[in-house]
Amino acid sequence: MPVLMVHGTMDAQAPVEQSEEMDSALTRAGKVHRFVELTDADHSLSEEKDRVTLLQEIERFLGEHLSVAAAVPAATP
Repeated sequence: MPVLMVHGTMDAQAPVEQSEEMDSALTRAGKVHRFVELTDADHSLSEEKDRVTLLQEIERFLGEHLSVAAAVPAATP
């Protein structure tokens, strides 16, 4: 299962080092993943630019990993 991790460097609730370690572990394990580190972003992504980046990354990630056929319900007769 592909994994997307987005983490702010100023997160006071969860240290960014935890995501960095997970990124390294997933890389060593050869797992499909993407890690995005947002410079100066806090846990709540208080800045609009950080929320926009999060949404763009989610859109990109889902676009890469979801089949369009699976996302569109079949027409019913």
